Formats: sequence, structure tokens, C-alpha cells
Amino acid sequence: DGAGSWLRPRSIPFGCCRLYSSDLDAAVLYTVTCSGFSGGLRLEFVVVVLAGG
Repeated sequence: DGAGSWLRPRSIPFGCCRLYSSDLDAAVLYTVTCSGFSGGLRLEFVVVVLAGG
């Protein structure tokens, strides 16, 4: 993986949301950002999945 692969946009099938996955040494960090709501509301979710073993 090169330096540009830390955040890779992945298409996910709902609304104006985007999923980014970051491969860490012992975990995978998923960041979901949702925009396009009324009033300029922007939601962001961060999920960390630990690697097994």
C-alpha cells in the first residue's frame, strides 16, 4: 500500500454517505460521513475493528 491508500473512498448504497477505510497495524478504521441534510447537517461515524490474532 502506498501513502495515498490510507483513505480509500468506497461507495455505499444509502443517501449522500461515503465510507472510508483506513488499514492500521492492528485494526481497521472505518469512517462514514453523511451530508446533504437540510440546514447543512453533517453526520460522521467512526468504527474501529480490531484485527484478530
